[in-house]
Amino acid sequence: MCIRDRIGAHKDVDAFSFTVAEKGVYSFITDFQKVAESDVFLAIKLYDENGALVESINEPTSQGTLYPMVHFLNPGTYYAMVEHDGRNGYQFDNSSPYTLCAASIDTEELADNDTKADADSIAVTAGGTTIEGALDYNKDEDWYELSIPNAGDGDFQILEVNFDSSSAQGFYQYEVSVVD
Repeated sequence: MCIRDRIGAHKDVDAFSFTVAEKGVYSFITDFQKVAESDVFLAIKLYDENGALVESINEPTSQGTLYPMVHFLNPGTYYAMVEHDGRNGYQFDNSSPYTLCAASIDTEELADNDTKADADSIAVTAGGTTIEGALDYNKDEDWYELSIPNAGDGDFQILEVNFDSSSAQGFYQYEVSVVD
């Protein structure tokens, strides 16, 4: 579902509601085709039905026009607020159209192993073990508890971690941590 609107005045705030019928991963992507000489900047905020802020973005991605938010959401009503963030004072350009699209996203997993307590148990073999996972939404964490075999000849082991983000969209950043 996409909604097209525009920032029509200084400090304009547009509010939209979205109903999430079942838990899942949802994207809220705002495409703001800013005119090059425009002084208008957007701020996009996503709130849950209790008014708690889920995410706030006031800078587009490196691609320059997109303000993406992708989250695991439980059923309920969510509110997106698109507003002029006031950075340019009162010099306002009224040609500020944007499109806000909300959609459900197919995902590999839904919060299956997002906490240390829910970590997937993996028995690592001497010949190497491949673990496949997916980081599909903002603040998604995948936890794994590794059972590592005894070292054998020597008293150290090496754990090599490779992370392939080549198929990810360019505006996402990832962090891989190994915790003992």
